[in-house]
Amino acid sequence: MEHIYHYTTIDSLLGMTSNTNKNNPDFTLWASHFSCLNDPQERRYGEKILMDVINELEEEHGIALDERIRSIENNTLSELYSLLADNEQNPMYAKEKNKYIISFSKQKDYLPMWSMYGKNGNGVCLELDQTLISQDIFERKTGTRLADVWYGRSSVEAHKTEIFEN
Repeated sequence: MEHIYHYTTIDSLLGMTSNTNKNNPDFTLWASHFSCLNDPQERRYGEKILMDVINELEEEHGIALDERIRSIENNTLSELYSLLADNEQNPMYAKEKNKYIISFSKQKDYLPMWSMYGKNGNGVCLELDQTLISQDIFERKTGTRLADVWYGRSSVEAHKTEIFEN
């Protein structure tokens, strides 16, 4: 059984379990909208690395992007989505508008997580069964998924094949 960990505050835990009772033993994990992350530059940094790697893949494989997209390659992905979205009915607009994130860690009792998310050690660390969470996500068919986060250019470059195939 593989575990993942979610570091949070006591107040958040109380909120997540506020509807839990004998008839409803499950608690609800809280997700944050991507635009409310604690470091907005983090996303822009990741988008820049991803766009650079995508451009390299295009050159390596002789793939030419549509000129409209190429002309905005230095913009963030959210700007790209908004330029491609002619109106709110466009699925790309809806997909970008409704992104929420829950952070998990593969590391138990990890000081940086306690510091950042566990209120400097005064919070809690929830130990969760990754298989059960994945199964629940699959059964609900919400479009939600668990995915590893790639940190830094070398990590993204290590996944070039996966990026190219998707």
